[in-house]
Amino acid sequence: MPRLRENRLRIGRFQCRWRQIATSPSGRVALVLPGGPGLSAGYLAPWTVRLAKDANLNAVLIEYPVIGGKDSISAQGKLELLKDSLAVLFKKFAKHGNPILIGHSFSCRLLLELLRTRDVRAEALILMNCPERFDEGREFAKAAKRLHLPDPIDSEDRFVQFWRRILPLYFGVPAKARWIQMLIRDTSWMKCAWLADSINGKLASFPKSALPPALFLSGGADRRFPQRNTAILRKMFPRSVHALIRRSGHFPMLDAEKESVRAAVSFLDSVQRGVR
Repeated sequence: MPRLRENRLRIGRFQCRWRQIATSPSGRVALVLPGGPGLSAGYLAPWTVRLAKDANLNAVLIEYPVIGGKDSISAQGKLELLKDSLAVLFKKFAKHGNPILIGHSFSCRLLLELLRTRDVRAEALILMNCPERFDEGREFAKAAKRLHLPDPIDSEDRFVQFWRRILPLYFGVPAKARWIQMLIRDTSWMKCAWLADSINGKLASFPKSALPPALFLSGGADRRFPQRNTAILRKMFPRSVHALIRRSGHFPMLDAEKESVRAAVSFLDSVQRGVR
């Protein structure tokens, strides 16, 4: 495992940035990708460090790669190049075995798309609040309309204003100021907004035999996605592990850190023992 603290690497058209935030004598590596496009991975750091300690993992936080040069490529073309870049980056951490891939919300869909369309292999998947589709929950949509959110979002400052204002709706408990600060720090929405339009339909069917052991971890109080989302995922992936933290919202790594780490550690222990 490379001893990394902070690194940048250009792969094709994309600038990739990552930080190693936990080291372990074991060869197991967890690669963590943040939720929505343009979000800094920092909000996942405390949860990932705790998971790495309890599960004896090396852990790497990966920022969303950003494309360089003139923006003359279609969104779909950029998506294919992005998947190529991530596949190359992931393989750099697979020298001692397939990595554990961890995603949240939007990045769950991106990771599944990578596994489906690229030669990317994983020891296991941990997918938190994975959307089967990107419909808003009815209660969430009504509450968001009352906030008079900035529109259009045509600058990073306006994105931060939008994000700061709407974030309390995402939590199952009153949002703490430090959670909000972690989620609005170092965003890159203006460089990554194109990605939101590239993966926005229903979750494509996945060959069941090709899916590695997977934990779908959801917050029972997540208003961002309709309540039917969790039930649909259970039907789509019946052989996977599905865990629900009832009082948690869209960010279980923040509003239910202990419970979500405990579920992830238990799942990874079962994978290591060969129990699914």
